[in-house]
Amino acid sequence: MDDLEIHTFYPVRPFPRSMRLFIRSAEIHLDEETPTKLLPFINVAVLKHVCIMVSAMYRLLCHAIHYRKSPTIIITYHVSVFFTVPAIVVSKLFGTRIICLISDSPIDPIPRNNIILDFLRKMSNRMRLRLIRKYHGYLTINEYVIDSLKIDKPYIQVYVGADLTVSGKSIRVLDKSRPVKIAYTGALESHYLIEELIDAVKLLGPNFELNLYGKGTLVGVVLNQLAPNIKYHGVVPNEEIRKIQADSDILVCLLSKDSYLGKYAFPGKIFEYLHSGTPVISCNTPSIPQALRPFLNFVDIETKEGISMVIRGITRSEKEYDKAINKAQMGRNYVLERCNWKIQTQNIHSFLTKFVDY
Repeated sequence: MDDLEIHTFYPVRPFPRSMRLFIRSAEIHLDEETPTKLLPFINVAVLKHVCIMVSAMYRLLCHAIHYRKSPTIIITYHVSVFFTVPAIVVSKLFGTRIICLISDSPIDPIPRNNIILDFLRKMSNRMRLRLIRKYHGYLTINEYVIDSLKIDKPYIQVYVGADLTVSGKSIRVLDKSRPVKIAYTGALESHYLIEELIDAVKLLGPNFELNLYGKGTLVGVVLNQLAPNIKYHGVVPNEEIRKIQADSDILVCLLSKDSYLGKYAFPGKIFEYLHSGTPVISCNTPSIPQALRPFLNFVDIETKEGISMVIRGITRSEKEYDKAINKAQMGRNYVLERCNWKIQTQNIHSFLTKFVDY
């Protein structure tokens, strides 16, 4: 398992929306040691997908024949017909183990208004469900997806690799001479309960200050809600965001537990927040890994009253805030010690070796 080959296709709109009719085979480099081979295809509607599948099949067959005496594992990103089907075929022919990297649910839960489109959605879901169960194992960033698909095969949960260079929180007490600083850094979208958060801070009063960073469809709504204690700063560089997160008193990530993202999307913002050592308030979304839950302060009622109650509870006394700080610091330590890239790669390597018969 020392040799790594990566195959992918160039993302481009089909002809004539893009004037590129033929995409040739080529090699690009993700870094100095990781070449990535692009699959050739004819860039015309359905023909594009057929060509990609044929190209993938050819590449995998050539690799399987050439390395037939060496242990090989095929890993596909998610479930796609043009990669999954060739992987299954090669697995059947050569006994190669196949692993699926699952980022979110392959099942589309959103009904279509058009009867035909909704029928196609259901058929696609059935096909994807059948295909995903053909794999021998899974790398997932969300255990809830595995549970929801009722997959009874080996898997390992993969976390975001922690950045060990990020500085943590230096000030561990509330400064009573100023308002409590609450920060949200991310997409300004409805599923993050941005409007409810703004209303919650208004309900809390002038002793609490909300600072919003980022962009999204709710920028206009945010601008209309600005007040002395509701501030919008737009998009700022990542390095500055890290400092803002560490200098804030509270960080909020209110991804609604009832939203699709709340159930199936990887909560990368939670990992980012935990790096800071600042107390984190979050909705109790199914996608949050069990290992991280002890370090978070959950909002159970997703309303302005429910949000404000949790914020007030953390800051009502020095003792309560000290508890929240200790919880956040333990979260930071856990992320740095258990979720760094060195540990993650060791865990993945150990998992994959179980599928190789040496």
